[in-house]
Amino acid sequence: LPGPYLLKVTATRNDGVIFEDKIEVEINPLNQISSYGGSNPDISDNFVVWESSGEGIKNIHLYDLVNAAEYIIGGNNRVNVDPVISGNVAVWRNLEGNRYVRLCEFDSTNGTCPTINISYQGDVSSPAISGNRILWSVRHAHPNLFYCEYDNGSCPQQTLVSNVSDWFYTNPDISENYAVWLSTNPVGSDRRDDLEPGQIYLYDFNEQV
Repeated sequence: LPGPYLLKVTATRNDGVIFEDKIEVEINPLNQISSYGGSNPDISDNFVVWESSGEGIKNIHLYDLVNAAEYIIGGNNRVNVDPVISGNVAVWRNLEGNRYVRLCEFDSTNGTCPTINISYQGDVSSPAISGNRILWSVRHAHPNLFYCEYDNGSCPQQTLVSNVSDWFYTNPDISENYAVWLSTNPVGSDRRDDLEPGQIYLYDFNEQV
């Protein structure tokens, strides 16, 4: 079956013989709207997101575990990939045109998730989210790291690191007040698949370290 799945596991044990444990697994696919396979799932609280792809279409799906309901968010028949979620706020990368980072806040009372753009430069990396803070990089010849703090339908873009050298900033991630990323140097060209091993950097939003 195409994933992702919601797993329900029950275990039975023969008396005193641990290695003869029997595991019975019931597998229930979450994705019902699309017949295409799912990929890149993420989960937070009572919400699961993933992307579906087929025939050139990539959509973002959200599953509400409490209400057992599936939704397509960010518009249908688009090119949306790499979803992540924190609470009821989902973020993903849109591959149309300038490749923006997009965000929506899901309302479980009516199943809506109004979408906003939160990046203003193209060729963005896969975003990361923790709480209301979103982090991403822009992968031009001299990329920068950006973040925003979502509040009541708005998430103004701010620069975390401005690149003044030939180094690439890649693989950004974030957890609460900490951001990390990899800084790598192109070898002889600007090809991103030809990078020297780099340095891992940590940023504390309360105090840079």
